[in-house]
Amino acid sequence: LQMASGITRMGTFAKLVPVSVIAGFTTGVGTLILSGQIPKALGMAAPAGMNPFEMLIWLAQNIGDANMASAALAGGTAVSMLFLPKLHP
Repeated sequence: LQMASGITRMGTFAKLVPVSVIAGFTTGVGTLILSGQIPKALGMAAPAGMNPFEMLIWLAQNIGDANMASAALAGGTAVSMLFLPKLHP
């Protein structure tokens, strides 16, 4: 599919899409990915098929079931990803 798009020069149509549309799409995809990964980072098994708002409500109701070791590992990894590039550019 990607090669066919390149051969037929479909990228010229992508230049016509406004930056705000691309930013909104990217934000939406990021929200979906993040809301699906938070329960896994906390060591919880979330029910399938929930939208991000339902996921946040479910997390708030079941936060007591979180595995603190998993949460600490996920938090430490996130902090490392944020600050290590600043220490060693």
